[in-house]
This record gives sequence, C-alpha cells and structure tokens, in this order.
Amino acid sequence: MPRISDMSVDRFPEVPDFVTHYIRDQNLADDDGIQGRTLIRVCLEEFCDEAVLRDTVLMKSAKKDIVASIRRMISDGVVCLLHQEDKPIFRLPREELAAEDVTTIVVEQRDRDAEEAETSLLEEDPPVGEIDVDRHAAGYTEMIRGARPMIEPPAEEDISTPSRKRRRVEIAASDSSSWNSISLSPIRHSNSTPRRRPQPPASPLSGSRRRSAPMQYFSLVKARDTRDYQAEERLRQTLFKREKKDTSPPWLLQGLEGLRSRYADDTFEAENGMIKCSDCGRDFKPANNGVSNFETHLRSKGHRALVAKRIECGLTYQQSLRTKKFDIDYSEQQIPYMVFAQKSQQTLADLRTKYFTAIEGDTHTQSIRLSFLERRLVEADERNVKQREHFEKVVETSERSSKDTKDKFNLLSEVLKSTETKCETKIRDVTDRLDSSESKNAELLKSMKQQIVAFQDSCEKKLDETNTRIAKNLHNLIKSELVSRTKLEQLASQISQLFEINKSQDEEIAKLRSQAEEQKNVVQNLHSQLEEAKKIQEENMQRQCDSDQSFRKTITDQMEAHLQHTERCSKKLAAENQAGMKSMERFMSDRIKSTEAQCSKKFRSLEKKNTEQSSKIERFEHVIPVILDDAQNMREYMEELGNNIAAETDAAQSSSDEVRRDGRKTSLAP
Repeated sequence: MPRISDMSVDRFPEVPDFVTHYIRDQNLADDDGIQGRTLIRVCLEEFCDEAVLRDTVLMKSAKKDIVASIRRMISDGVVCLLHQEDKPIFRLPREELAAEDVTTIVVEQRDRDAEEAETSLLEEDPPVGEIDVDRHAAGYTEMIRGARPMIEPPAEEDISTPSRKRRRVEIAASDSSSWNSISLSPIRHSNSTPRRRPQPPASPLSGSRRRSAPMQYFSLVKARDTRDYQAEERLRQTLFKREKKDTSPPWLLQGLEGLRSRYADDTFEAENGMIKCSDCGRDFKPANNGVSNFETHLRSKGHRALVAKRIECGLTYQQSLRTKKFDIDYSEQQIPYMVFAQKSQQTLADLRTKYFTAIEGDTHTQSIRLSFLERRLVEADERNVKQREHFEKVVETSERSSKDTKDKFNLLSEVLKSTETKCETKIRDVTDRLDSSESKNAELLKSMKQQIVAFQDSCEKKLDETNTRIAKNLHNLIKSELVSRTKLEQLASQISQLFEINKSQDEEIAKLRSQAEEQKNVVQNLHSQLEEAKKIQEENMQRQCDSDQSFRKTITDQMEAHLQHTERCSKKLAAENQAGMKSMERFMSDRIKSTEAQCSKKFRSLEKKNTEQSSKIERFEHVIPVILDDAQNMREYMEELGNNIAAETDAAQSSSDEVRRDGRKTSLAP
C-alpha cells in the first residue's frame, strides 16, 4: 500500500464519515457493495464546487485526494475492499454492521430518547440501596407525560377506603405505553374533591409486579346519578377520539404498510411521527422521509431473536391506541402523583368491576364544567372569522392578479404577432442574401479553378524547360569526359612508344651512357609525374561525375517535392479565396527562383572546378616544354614529343572553353 501524504487527508477530513454514512444508508445485502467510481463521484459532488468540477486539473487533484483518503480508510479497517466479478467494491466490515444492527439507527437522539433508555434499564429489579435519584426523576417525568395535573388537597384528615387496601409506592419508572394509551386533558378543574395525602415512598417493586394504576378521584359520599355518568362518559369518548388521532405523515404510514407486507411476523406502528417497535420496546425516528433506517433495525440480529422468541412462546400483541403527547405547563406548581401497585395479578374484568363499583360508590357529584369547551368554541369562531377575512382578501388579490395576467397576456400576444412578422421578413432577407452569396461563391470558385489550371500548366512548362536544360548539361559533361579519356589514352600510347625508341637507341649511344642514364632518370621522373597527373585527373573527373549525379538526384527530388507541394496547394486553393491564391503564386515563384539560384550556384561551382583543372593543365604546359627543351639538346625526337603534347593540351583547353561557354549560355537563358 503506497504512503499517503498528509495534505490529502487535511483537504477532505470529512470524507471517512461521509463514506461510512453513505454506505450505511444504501442498505446493502451481505455480498453486495458500492463501486469505487460511484464513491468518487458522490464525494466530488459533495465536497467540490462547480468551478472545480469544470476544471479538469483541479478535478484530477481533488480525485487524487479523495482516492488517498479512501485508501487510508481501507488501511485503517474502516472500509473493506472486495472483488465481485473482477470488479472492486467497497462495503463496511462485518463487525461494524453487526454492532449497527444491535444498536439504534437513530442519528439524532433527543433528550426524550435518552430518558427512555435510562428508564428501560430500571426494569431489571435492582436492589433498594442502589437506586439512583436521577433514575427516579427520569421515570417520574416519563410517567406524568400527557397526564392531567391534580388539585392541591386541603389540610384535612383523609378517609381511607376499606375496599382499596393498597400499599402506595412511588416507583422510579413505568412503561411509557401504559401512560400514553390513557391520555387526559391538561386543563385544571376548579371544582373537584379533596385528594388524599401521599404517604412516604417505600421500596420499589420488581419489574413483573410493577403496574401503573389510575388516580383515585372518589371518596365515600353520596351516590351519583347515572345520567351524570352517561353525560360524562360521552364527553370523555369525544375527547378520547380527538386525542387518539395520530399526527404521523402519510409517507410514514405507506412505508410501514410496505414493511408489514414483507415482515408479517413483526409488530410495529406509527406514533406521532415516530416508529414504535413493540418487540424491542423502542421508538425510532425516520430519516430522510423514509423508513430505511427502521428496515435495517428489522433485519438486525437482536430484533430477529426477539421476534423468534415471541413466536415460540406464542405471545400476541394488541395495538395500543395512538395519543397526542400534551406537554405540561411547568410554570404552575406541580403536585407529586401517586402510583398504586397491586399485590396480585388481576384481569381486565376484575378491574372493570372494581372501577364501576368505585364510581357507583362515589358520593361526590362531580359537576361537568364545559367552560373549556366554550373557550374552544369562541376561539374556533374567531379563527373562522379571521380565515374568512383572509380568504376574502386572497380572492380579491387573485381577481386583481387574474385581470393583470389577462392584460399582460393580450400585450404578449400582440408582441408575439409583431415579432413573428418581423422574423418572417428577416428570414426572407436572409434567404435572399444567401442565394446571392451562393451564386457569387460559385462564380468565384469557377474563376479560381481556371486560375489553378493555368498555374498548373505554367508550372509544368517551366519544369519541362528545366528538365531539358539539365539533360543538355549532362550530355555535354559526358562528351567532355569521353574526350579527356581518349586524350589520356593517346598520351599513354605515345609515352610507351617513346620508351621503346629509347631502348632501341641505347646501343647506339654507348659513349654517352652516363648522360643517357641521367636523361633516362629524367624521363622516368616525367613518366611518374604524368601518371600522377593522370590519376589526379581521373579522380577529379570521377568526383565531377559523382557530384553531377548527386546534383541530378537532388534536383529530381526537389522537383518531385515541388510537384507534391503544388498538388497540395491546388487542393487547398479550392477552399481559399482569391487573396490566398495570389499569395500562393508569389510563394511558388519565389520557390522556383530559389531552385534556379541553387542550380546556378551549382553550375558556377562546376565552372570553378573546370577552371582549376585548366590551370593545372596550364602548369603542365609550362613544365613539359622546359623538359622537352632540355631533352631537345640531347635528342631531337623529344622536341616532337613536346610539340604533340602542346597541341593536345591546346585542344583540351579549347574543349573546356566550349563547355564553359555552353554553361554560361544555359545559365543566362530565362
């Protein structure tokens, strides 16, 4: 694993948290994961601006930093890298998923969730000495949630009821569902009977024996009329119907219905915007307008174990009535509530009979005060009046806006008609201009084609002329080479004849042997010099031939390249204008002039070489007559040899002069 620079981690420090939350929210299967490209794309969209995404360099640097942070997560064990069908995928490790299934998925836990978690720990029947004061307070707040406050009792002695010999205990906590299912109105009543004083708290009971009992509002007075009871019962039913309405949104209810179809054995329900899991006894808050986090809880191992245990035991669940959670006005002084616990388990029928007997035995006539209903009606009437006024204003504004929109629509229709006519006229003008421009362009193309054809013809003519000139020059050079070779052969034959004559006359010149030997040495020296001169001349001629051939090849290559260039230019000229055509003509003329200048330079170099050769021949002309004059004193036949050599050199000079004149004529010719 390559080392990662600290700069990449400091640039995007929030990438690990974002990636873990994103993978967790996808609700992946056991063998499924997310590809690296999707992770990089999501991180770029989350942490980079539009300017960075548009700039390729900045986007590449940001992508490198994100890849480095993901590699750091892999090395730290936060994310696992798997291979599925030869493709790398990323997912969370098994341990983190198991821990996430066991714990809650709720992202934002409020104070109420913390209190419920603390009170749930008190269900295990701890010892009396280890009960914490904070747990008592948390359980007390959970118990009195949504309850109706009591009236302060007068300072009188309480009359105990012999039929209700119960031990009053102030426990720390009870099930929130038992109190939420019995919701009472939070309005204080002025006329109610005196309540009993609370006794000092005793030790709490075990979790199996703890039960939340309703408050006792009755005493041994006169029996009440049944008609009052019926009226109060009707009022309570109406209030109960209003209070049991659920405030959950429709998308939550639809999502839970879909989960019920998939998880038929599980028991859960919506309660005032929250999701209550009856198997686990916990409330969950939906995230991102969905139930994906609660679905992960349903798939968790702990929840599955509780559901399986409930099914094995054959327990059933009865759905609790939904209630609104009324908050208590803490500005008023609250009186502690008393909770009663029964020693023995009682059925619903027993509780019902006891409840009715207690109501019948109650001698206090509890008058039903409808003041709070009247206040609600007055407030509702005021709200209706305000809403009517508001609706009337809205209707007036809507009528005005409709009139304004009609006027604006008429104006816009007129403007659209005028713009349509203007656009039609402009389109016609544009079409006419396009037709005229097309005709002009066609004429220009025809003229340009004619000019190109004429230019090609002129170029071909010039190339033919240059080829003919080059062929003539080559032919003249070949002739001069042949003439020089024949002259050299004649000189060699004459020299051989002279050697033979010298050998035949050695016997006759016996007396002058010493002089003959000296003359012989001189002749040998001359022979060697002539051979050297011959070799040098042959080498020079060979060099000239090679240079001429290379020059010919270079000229042919240049002409071929020139022809290719002209063809390319002719293809390009079809799309260019007349000004480009003139510039190309100038360029081609300059190119031809440059090639002619190069040819003229090469011809001049050849002329210089010819002049050098002629100067060398002149030197030989000066040397050979001196040698012949010296030999003429000795022998007369040496004079003849010198005369022949001088005549031959004159002929070679005349031929070189002719070649020079021909070269000058060709160079001066246009």
